[in-house]
Order: sequence, then C-alpha cells, then structure tokens
Amino acid sequence: MAERIGMCIHSTLYGWANFNQPDAFDGEVESVAEALESTGNLGATAMLLAPCRIGGMAMPEPWEFDIEFDELIIAGQ
Repeated sequence: MAERIGMCIHSTLYGWANFNQPDAFDGEVESVAEALESTGNLGATAMLLAPCRIGGMAMPEPWEFDIEFDELIIAGQ
C-alpha cells in the first residue's frame, strides 16, 4: 500500500519489549525477531527497539508535546 501511494517507509518502532521479566524473555525475543522481519518486508532499513517500559510511568498523550513547526527547517534553509 505504501508503494502504491508513493510513500517510503524508512524505519519502524517496536516498543516496550518485556525483557525485564524472565518468564517473558524468550517470547519477547521471538516477537522482536518477527518485528525485524516485518521491518524488512516494509522496505525499511532500521527498527527502533524501546525495551523495558518503566513500570508506573504514564505515557504522554500526543497533545502534551509542545512542538513548534519551523517552515525554514522543512524547506532546508
């Protein structure tokens, strides 16, 4: 689908692998391997792996980020 609309997927994200739980470790390694395969199937050359979510830490909502759009950066100036 990405190719049909002219979009290039450069990278993917696999978040919160549960490597800090011994009983889940082997399953997580398998999941990461599958995610790497999917990344390649999408034509991406990189995957960001965010391991071991910190317990009790709330995930910020998208509207909580204060990001300014700078047209000069986008234009390459």
